[in-house]
Amino acid sequence: MPALLIIAVRRKFMNESPLWAANQGDLKGAVRILRDSYGIRAHEVTEETSATAAKKPSRVSFRVLFEKPYRERTIVAGVMNVCISFEYTAIAFFLPSILAQFLGAGVFETISASLGLNALFAFTGGLLGMRLAWKYPSRHVAIAGFALQFIALVALALTGQPQAAAGIVFAILMLGLWLFAEGFGPGAQLMIYPTLSYPTSIRATGVGFSRSLSGIGSALALFILPIIKAGLGTDMFWVVSLSAIIPIIFLLAVRHEPTLRDIDDHDD
Repeated sequence: MPALLIIAVRRKFMNESPLWAANQGDLKGAVRILRDSYGIRAHEVTEETSATAAKKPSRVSFRVLFEKPYRERTIVAGVMNVCISFEYTAIAFFLPSILAQFLGAGVFETISASLGLNALFAFTGGLLGMRLAWKYPSRHVAIAGFALQFIALVALALTGQPQAAAGIVFAILMLGLWLFAEGFGPGAQLMIYPTLSYPTSIRATGVGFSRSLSGIGSALALFILPIIKAGLGTDMFWVVSLSAIIPIIFLLAVRHEPTLRDIDDHDD
């Protein structure tokens, strides 16, 4: 039901990209979007021009994502999507059970603590991400977020099962740090990086391919993490920390910055 509501609201209040509309042959729609969304008074097209432009766009194969110059971007976006979904499932989905293990509390207290952590840390991290997206390169913000998450996960692994009150507070703060970093870092860049890495003509294919890998990462986490948690206990955080450090390696190796230039400007 929430998804249907979002679809209805989006259809009424949000426009498509004018470049996407133009690539679909809807030049009049592109003119309207430029006027309504950006205040740009573009020229209306003639009927002859519209008829010529209205041809059906060619079908895009996912193979184009592995051709130059998109291959490296596709690999980085794919690694990010798999790792982010894996570690998010590990922490966010299992957060109540992790807190129950740390606090030894009942169901109500555990769920309340989980909601409180998300409201205090994840929400504020998301608000920060909205500001960082306008000021700093996506690649740098993603690396910073992954780095903080790696620190938090290693700290949780070293802490183990805390007994003293100070250790419990520290472990909860590390969980909060992970949620905060997720809000402004990987959680936001998960969509920004692949969206701005491909031109409009293949963007839907690139984003769709990345999101399909994200689903694989989530399914993998739901399958193997309970087994790892049952066998390793809090040492599970060592395994999850790999999902934070591996994307950093790929982001450092492939120095593509999607926010640096207009991907649809072929002359740039």
